[in-house]
Amino acid sequence: MKQLTLPSQPERESTSAEIRALVLQRLHGFRFRQRARQDARDRRKGRRLPAYDGGRGPRRTAFQAEVPIVKSPIVFRAQFRGPKGPLNPSGWTVPGLISVEIFHARAKPSEWQARNPDTGVLFKITGQILPSSLMEQIELHYFEKQESFWQAHDSQTWPVSGRFRPLSDNDYYIDSSGNPILKDEYRHTRQAERTERNSVTG
Repeated sequence: MKQLTLPSQPERESTSAEIRALVLQRLHGFRFRQRARQDARDRRKGRRLPAYDGGRGPRRTAFQAEVPIVKSPIVFRAQFRGPKGPLNPSGWTVPGLISVEIFHARAKPSEWQARNPDTGVLFKITGQILPSSLMEQIELHYFEKQESFWQAHDSQTWPVSGRFRPLSDNDYYIDSSGNPILKDEYRHTRQAERTERNSVTG
């Protein structure tokens, strides 16, 4: 999957307005171009898998082969400023907040990765076995400042707002291995809501 990187060192220091204009220009239509290229590759491979689309639910008709399959329904999101290191090798001053989501990409071997929750594009950040390790790595080595605490979300819920449902500390726990697990009480409540919603719409 294509990873998020910044342009190479410019000949002169660019202004914030120029940087913003360049980013907007390069991102214009990016998701659609990326989806078209990915769909073409997947047609050749002949595989159908649902694709992540930034928290608004799975695409039901798209081909997808290389997007990691999420094993844990829990994702964690936070906002940062000032990308550095591999995310900003040229040392540009990048204005604005950057949203980061970490998710369980693989179960065997276990690996948590980081992506942009709005586009689904992976950040150029080394994956880790546990989410806590990846959080610490992101906070220390990839951004100058963390603007919000990590918030857990249930990626298997898509309310009317089109966003994943935020989780409270009472909805999940961290097991002895360091993995986040949904509590049975929350699972039962979620299933009851789905049953009620299906009975109304049915």
